[in-house]
Amino acid sequence: MVNGLRVNEVTISSHYEENHLNHMSDDLILKLVNELDGRREVPVAEKVGYSYFVTLVEYSDKPYKLVWLLEDGAI
Repeated sequence: MVNGLRVNEVTISSHYEENHLNHMSDDLILKLVNELDGRREVPVAEKVGYSYFVTLVEYSDKPYKLVWLLEDGAI
């Protein structure tokens, strides 16, 4: 649950494979997404059909910047 919405599906962009592969993986991204559970986040931008977020998440004593979006009406 994030922003009161139950998340049933996560789509991971290939962006990290091109720029962050040495310290990022699909598994780690899913763990970071799980850290959003119960949080309320404010979008940094809204464009037609999407709200964009940048959230600082700590996992295993390491800070990460999770860039994510919600598609309007997808959840």
